[in-house]
Amino acid sequence: MSLVLTLLSALGCGFGGDDEFRQDCYFDVEPTGKSVVFAGSGAGGSDLWTMSLTSHEPIRIARTIWRESFPAIAHDGSIYYSAYGPSWKLEKLRVRHPGGSDAPVISDNSWQRAAVPIKGDSLAVVSYSEVIKYGLASHMPNEFNLEIYAANGLRKRVLLSDFGDLMLFPGCECQRGIVVCGSKKLMDRPLCWIVPLDGGRPQQIHTQETVWSASASPDGKTIVYVGTEPEPSVDSDIYLMALDGTSRRRLTHLRQRIVQARFEPNGKSILFVVGRNFSYDLYRVDLQGTVTHLAALVS
Repeated sequence: MSLVLTLLSALGCGFGGDDEFRQDCYFDVEPTGKSVVFAGSGAGGSDLWTMSLTSHEPIRIARTIWRESFPAIAHDGSIYYSAYGPSWKLEKLRVRHPGGSDAPVISDNSWQRAAVPIKGDSLAVVSYSEVIKYGLASHMPNEFNLEIYAANGLRKRVLLSDFGDLMLFPGCECQRGIVVCGSKKLMDRPLCWIVPLDGGRPQQIHTQETVWSASASPDGKTIVYVGTEPEPSVDSDIYLMALDGTSRRRLTHLRQRIVQARFEPNGKSILFVVGRNFSYDLYRVDLQGTVTHLAALVS
């Protein structure tokens, strides 16, 4: 049961009704490495924020009707995010342009959980088309897909389909394709996968840890992931490994609830978010394992 509750929490699912949904604090770092964008969340609401990594002063850049999640920054500064509101009961992908305009991206009937800009002005998108009732959770998506869309919102191809759970994070593009974490069956423990961009067979990267977040280094050769050791542990740490799963090493020994980890653009350090009772803090760890607290994030 503890794995089920951990998984529901990691998916952002609340208990007792839609009005109790709360979303973890996910982020991306802009291409110059000078600032981050994150979704600050609380009971009943969420906003999109930007924060300088020098001044650590958060600035709200968008208000939402209910919640925002999984922001990802394109090279031109546009911010892609999925928005969810009680009036339409689904997640849809939106983009906020540098000038401040905000618009939907995909007009088809699918629901979009997350999107990450990749090379060639394309988007890697996790989508789903069905929501089911499951246990204590009010609604649980079913049958996730990984798809490639053009920047104008037109679907180009499907890379992966019918996964029980699936998630991708900023920095997902590696030398072999797209790095995702997920499981083929709902409520199985999430693992790390590499999905070839040509639509070939996905490669499962075997780890003894449950994988909650995974992305690639700027050169596309290394995977950083947030892993939880086998039960009864529910805390997580940051790990590095090669694309084939070799050269695995544990970078931190914090035993905290780490939400997401992401390489900085220089490839020399990693930013990560730790959550405690829906309060979130941003940290940096270098490749030797030295951890520095940067700032408390608005929540």
